[in-house]
Amino acid sequence: MQIDELRIYAECLEQGLDFKDYFLEIDNSLLIRNIYLPKFKNEPPETDSALLKILKLKSFDLAVSIVSAHSEIPILLVEYSTAVPTDDHKMQRSDVYFWSGIFRIPVMKISPLSKNSFGKHGGGDKISNSDEFLLALSNNAIVYFIDFPHRDNVLLTSKQRLSCIEKNSAINNVLSMLIEKIKAYKDFASLYEDLLQSLKLHSTSLKSLRNIFVDSTRFSREGADIVVKINRFGHAMDPDRGILFFINMLFGTQHSIAKFIIERARQHGRESYKALFDGLSESKLAKINNLIAQGINTQSAREIFTIATGINVIFQEVSPTHFSINDENFFAFLLS
Repeated sequence: MQIDELRIYAECLEQGLDFKDYFLEIDNSLLIRNIYLPKFKNEPPETDSALLKILKLKSFDLAVSIVSAHSEIPILLVEYSTAVPTDDHKMQRSDVYFWSGIFRIPVMKISPLSKNSFGKHGGGDKISNSDEFLLALSNNAIVYFIDFPHRDNVLLTSKQRLSCIEKNSAINNVLSMLIEKIKAYKDFASLYEDLLQSLKLHSTSLKSLRNIFVDSTRFSREGADIVVKINRFGHAMDPDRGILFFINMLFGTQHSIAKFIIERARQHGRESYKALFDGLSESKLAKINNLIAQGINTQSAREIFTIATGINVIFQEVSPTHFSINDENFFAFLLS
């Protein structure tokens, strides 16, 4: 492919300019444009480009594309994370490589790879970097993990660009490889597939990773299925929404169950109605509180779920306490 232009979309100008420097060091003949990346709110229509569809579904910090033969082709998505790499944080941000597998675009995640220098920071550390890499590959995703350096609980950033890390050979190696392969291949789909297969040569079983998920306050095992408890409707359901991405990739959607417990024993504090609905609009809360005041039963719990999620579809009764949503109806709702 001929690279007529290279475009770097970034919400943070410093990060966009930093990647521009990397690319110019690799090939100073590249025509590079830095483009401001706004926050998107609406669902992507069919007329959107592949890049716009991706950025509306997942807010990446930086996206790189090339223009070749009058077509814009996304080649890399980048996410910066300053979170301590605990198991919860790793699972919460796993949608980074979920979308890589869906759209067949490599992802680079720049974040601390070890919690060693963060002292006694809480959170589990059973999920290793190699576990994440193998999980990504098993879902046809290519992800490059870059260490965000840190020392004594402090992240080490570039003195010139505080939102970036110092020049990094691992970043340079990935970008150099991509540019070299793009010039050698006729289309990006073939490039991605060959790169994916070369990485899969080193993949192993995910059985040991699945085995760390045992019955706990968040998870429960039911035969081949795993149940994930959702603790909040507001704030985009984070961190539970991200954890569901991880569990779906690891166990498969047929064996992953999201569990919402509507009835609560208290109004405030942990495991309360306030914690469950925190962040919802005042109008939604008014409707929900009115239903709670009347007492929770099968019908009111279903109504509360509908209000909180905005899923306005017809539930089909399987039994007095079991309801389902027809796949066709749900698909139509997602498109509406």
